[in-house]
Amino acid sequence: MFLKRSIEQSLGERGEDIASQYLSKKGFTVVQRNFRIQGGEIDIIAQKAKELIFVEVKTRSSEQFGHPEEGVTFSKCLRMRKAIRIFLRRYPSATLFRVDIIAVAIDRTLKKEIIHHIENIDFPEV
Repeated sequence: MFLKRSIEQSLGERGEDIASQYLSKKGFTVVQRNFRIQGGEIDIIAQKAKELIFVEVKTRSSEQFGHPEEGVTFSKCLRMRKAIRIFLRRYPSATLFRVDIIAVAIDRTLKKEIIHHIENIDFPEV
């Protein structure tokens, strides 16, 4: 169990690194990573112009369990919403924001990553 969790953690961390680099190349500034509260987390908080982008990163190394973005469940969105609310209370000047998903598929055979950036997802009201 511990080994499996460690592999999942390292895969997730690698995906977040890839997503952060991707956002930087696209002109975003990564403001914070892994903003955690009790019962919720935001993987990446980025900014472009005056807009904050709350990003959920999902990483998979195979399609055995579906595409990475399919891992963003409704309950995950509710936990993320809770974290977003807390973040916005701490930083009330951040009024313009959206929620994105960055899905990272890592193909170890071809040694490449496929990034799918889904902007402004339909998200439970914050």
